[in-house]
Amino acid sequence: MSSPYSIFDELTRLATTEPAPATDLIAFLIRSLAQEACDGIRGAQTYYRIVSRARDICNSINVLAKEAENQKDWDKYQSYTAQISPLEELLFDISKVMENEAESAYSPSVPDSVQQCIDDIKCWKDNREIFRGVAKTLHDSPFERPGYAWDSDLKAAALHDDLSWITTVCEALMRILEPISRMMRKKPQQYLHVTGVIQLLAQIQTSLELNAEVEESAMVLSTRCFMVIHGMIALTLDKNVDEKVRKHLWSRRTWKKASGSLEKLKLALESPPKPLDALIDEWDGYERYLLNPEDESVDKILEGLIRYPAKIQRPYHSQALALVYGCKSIGAHVDSKKPEDGIEKLEDIVELTIKALEKCGSAATEVAKLDWDELRVHPASKGIDGVVTDIKRIYTEYQMKVDEFNKAVSDALKKDREMVERLRGHLSRLQTRQKPVDPAACQCGEDYQIQLAVSDRDRPSPRDLAPHNMKSGGDLDSILWKLGAPNQPSGQPATSL
Repeated sequence: MSSPYSIFDELTRLATTEPAPATDLIAFLIRSLAQEACDGIRGAQTYYRIVSRARDICNSINVLAKEAENQKDWDKYQSYTAQISPLEELLFDISKVMENEAESAYSPSVPDSVQQCIDDIKCWKDNREIFRGVAKTLHDSPFERPGYAWDSDLKAAALHDDLSWITTVCEALMRILEPISRMMRKKPQQYLHVTGVIQLLAQIQTSLELNAEVEESAMVLSTRCFMVIHGMIALTLDKNVDEKVRKHLWSRRTWKKASGSLEKLKLALESPPKPLDALIDEWDGYERYLLNPEDESVDKILEGLIRYPAKIQRPYHSQALALVYGCKSIGAHVDSKKPEDGIEKLEDIVELTIKALEKCGSAATEVAKLDWDELRVHPASKGIDGVVTDIKRIYTEYQMKVDEFNKAVSDALKKDREMVERLRGHLSRLQTRQKPVDPAACQCGEDYQIQLAVSDRDRPSPRDLAPHNMKSGGDLDSILWKLGAPNQPSGQPATSL
């Protein structure tokens, strides 16, 4: 009966039962590292290859040591003795990163600060580079392994390790999503932002899994994003974290920034490979932003509205100004009275207002041909009406003067309607007015005569050329018409150009 397969035995089994005593330390380090690998380690596939390659080199050293002794061959003596110390040093280097990688094998660590979250990412990245550097060094050893495609195997192992770690972080995110949903029952808009980011991460994970040729920079950036979002949520749920930090991590602006960067990364992964320098710089800036909490001021929240009214044409322009007025009034109340949930409510209404204004801007050319009654049932108008209702609700909740906002909306509707109706009348008058006809469009074929007057640098006074007979309906006729010159059939005075 065959014995069960053991990864540990596979990694540590030497080719000889009588290894050279000079390789005892190497064999001990191999057994120690193999045990760590079998217990579970982040980057396991790359790590297995490092240990198995070290075992193969140890076997080669033992063979050469035996042959050098038996054959009195100084070349072989030089070959094996030159490899012992470097291999020992590499294995000791690997052992330095083992503890942290073993701790992170099954779940990302829960940070106690944003700085630790960033440090954990740096630790992952540094250890990952150490693993790959050691593997490359062992690959470049003079002891070859016949018939083994080391490069492609190591690349496949590295890709597997990266995807496995991203899967581990995703699973950790899913585990803490339920506490978030309970916490956010009274804040549905914020919960939508968070779940939207989680969905983007899932789509990024799918893109990475489907792409067998993922660029190194794309994999590293994606993993950083996963680890940062996990750390943000974990810190927000931790009641021991400073309240100012938690509010900063949970703010609307923080999650919108993350969503914007992740959307760009998703699109980049779905497109042909290209440099990601700009995206990497953007995410570097996002991590710096996380490290420096900012107060969510009313002015910063309202800044998002300022660019929209200029983009909205008349059918909705005055109503857009009324919405902005309503948001600014709520902002002023929040700034002065500081209600407990004021900032969050202001963020919600500003976000809804921006969506409504975007609909108005995109609908401007479409609605130009509609009459006022049709405009009032257009989706853009429905969006405005919905925001008006939400603003009134907040006015009522905060005991603000709803009548003032109602008047602003009513005046805006009157102004937009007045301008639309005046536009209709103006267009009607233009349509009934007689329009001149461009002779270029008329092929009547009548003759007319032109005479050109030409001047140059040497002779500043114009000199007349012989008159020419032309047919009407040509390009020159059109030019004369556009310059205001009447069409002149033959027999009438010539026109000078």
